[in-house]
Amino acid sequence: MKQLDDKLFPKDFIHKIYIENLGQIISMGYYYIGFGLIGIGIEFLGKCIQCSQNPNWDTPQKGKENIQAAVIDLMKSYEPFISPEFNFAYNLRNGMAHAFKPKGKIELTFRKEASERGWRHKNVNQNGRLVICCEDLYDDFKSACEEVIRRIEQNEFTNPNDKIYKAFIDV
Repeated sequence: MKQLDDKLFPKDFIHKIYIENLGQIISMGYYYIGFGLIGIGIEFLGKCIQCSQNPNWDTPQKGKENIQAAVIDLMKSYEPFISPEFNFAYNLRNGMAHAFKPKGKIELTFRKEASERGWRHKNVNQNGRLVICCEDLYDDFKSACEEVIRRIEQNEFTNPNDKIYKAFIDV
């Protein structure tokens, strides 16, 4: 990881944790853990792209706003599922972060199981639950991560003093 005086920057954090490490977790079949980390990661990406509006990483009461910003801007195919019926990303993130169980009408699965049950990713199953396949969600999340990294590298955030260009955590 890129470090400067024991500091880790957001771009490198995204690459190492959300692309490399999370990719390994999912490729090893630890899907449930993957769902939790992706839910939290969607909120993190929202914090990144809203760096000018929220200059502090720890601004309270911005979770739902950050999650929706990430979905709308980076994961557009999930936008229909942020509606009150499913509230996809928020229910995934909050449920997994607080009780390690998704909230709402979300069915967590993986490709093999979904295929065996006749389910498809981002479709509603016979029980009225939104089916989310971990591998497919990760592929879309990874693309969102790569887009945020691209924007950072291209200096697309408006203020060079934004938190996105500053050290994120001490290591």
